[in-house]
Amino acid sequence: MESILIYQTRANQRAKEYVFGSTRWLNAVEVKALTGSRTSDPRSLLSRWKREGKIFALKVDGEERVPIYLLDPDRGFKPRPAVREILAAFAGRWSDWALANWFASGNGYLDGNAPMDCLDGPSEMLVRAAEAAAGNHLHG
Repeated sequence: MESILIYQTRANQRAKEYVFGSTRWLNAVEVKALTGSRTSDPRSLLSRWKREGKIFALKVDGEERVPIYLLDPDRGFKPRPAVREILAAFAGRWSDWALANWFASGNGYLDGNAPMDCLDGPSEMLVRAAEAAAGNHLHG
């Protein structure tokens, strides 16, 4: 019988594989190219967006990666406005890994759809789903 530690380690690895396999993850150079930014340091763009609460990023092999679904192609691949509201609902209490998993997982508030698949629609339900997940919403 597997020990609980081995089971947890394997479950965490499967979750990471699922999160990374669910979308394209961009590094700073790729984001700079998509946005047409003229900054000399592509990492500064991601750092600023993170500081402003517009995105989250995961560190992979020493390099920060941003899921492409956070960026709006109709706005020149700048962060989607709804993402800032969603991240604010979590108020910095969730790790970037937990956020990535939340965005990639089916959600009852969204009829079983993953939040990352609903970002083109109205943000109200996404924000409510985030508030519920973060414990900021009372069920009645």
